[in-house]
Amino acid sequence: NTWMQSALIVQNFPARVANFSNTSIKNFICFRNQPLRSLNVSGTQIIELQTLENYDLRALNISHTSISNLTKLKNMPLTILNISHSSVRDIGVLKDLSDLKKLTIHEGQISAEDLKRLDPQIKILITRD
Repeated sequence: NTWMQSALIVQNFPARVANFSNTSIKNFICFRNQPLRSLNVSGTQIIELQTLENYDLRALNISHTSISNLTKLKNMPLTILNISHSSVRDIGVLKDLSDLKKLTIHEGQISAEDLKRLDPQIKILITRD
């Protein structure tokens, strides 16, 4: 629903999975105190992770957003991360995600040299769309 600008209706709802892709939400405030394990905010207007406070996330999709800084993810137990078609170019935090098993990026987003510096156990998917 591209008209949805706030997801306050889900506050205090004990959801483990939330898909708010292609909505008009602008931040993560509505997801505070949720026991989320998987969150999809791809194609939203979110530009930064500062309001993300779901520290038990295992899967996060921020593809097709303007997010560029992943510092907020540093101590999260993420196993699946989709950053394709986002503004992320630095692998610094990606190297610190010790639980990461699957990373989705777009073609040319991260250099081959930098990809080699990531844990070889991480399955890297490269999208073209």
